[in-house]
Order: sequence, then C-alpha cells, then structure tokens
Amino acid sequence: MRLTSTQIKIFTSVMMLVCLLLLVGWPVLLGERPGARATLAANKEYAVRFVSYLSFMVFALVLAGVGAIGVLRTTTAEYKAQQMENMRELIEASMADHEKKSHDVD
Repeated sequence: MRLTSTQIKIFTSVMMLVCLLLLVGWPVLLGERPGARATLAANKEYAVRFVSYLSFMVFALVLAGVGAIGVLRTTTAEYKAQQMENMRELIEASMADHEKKSHDVD
C-alpha cells in the first residue's frame, strides 16, 4: 500500500502534535515525583510511569522523523517528475518553434 503525499503529511503533523502534547503535558501525565522519604513501591511505580512516558515519547519522535523522511521523499519525487515534464514541454516547444522558423525561411 502506497500512501499519498497528503496522507504522509497528515501523519507527520499528527505525530508532531502528539510529541508537543507529551512535552507540554508531562507534569500531568507523570504526576508528582515521590519525596525523599517515599516507599520503595512508590518509587518503583513512578519509575515505571517515567520509563513508559519516555518510551512512548521516543517512539512518537521516531514516527514523526520517519514521516518527515517520507514527506521529503515524496516531495522530491514530485519535483523530479514535474521537472521532467517541464523539460519535455520545453523541448517540444523549441522543436516546434525551430520547425516553424525553418518553414518561414522557405
């Protein structure tokens, strides 16, 4: 299945928005850090939340990076295709103009 350029751009934008929301909302998502006299269980619970949050954040950033690479690749391919089409039209127009001038001379 091949995604369109628009679908890749939407995916990348959504992933960047998720990353931004994760960055802004980390105090709410993680909660308050246990104090110095907290129990081992409270520290373990916080560590699990922190590692989970960090893992999801890294995963979202990697997906956003993959999406950005996809946008770059599709945009480059579109520009190359358009460049070839423009070159073909230029050559055809030049040939038609050259042929017209050679008929005018005769």
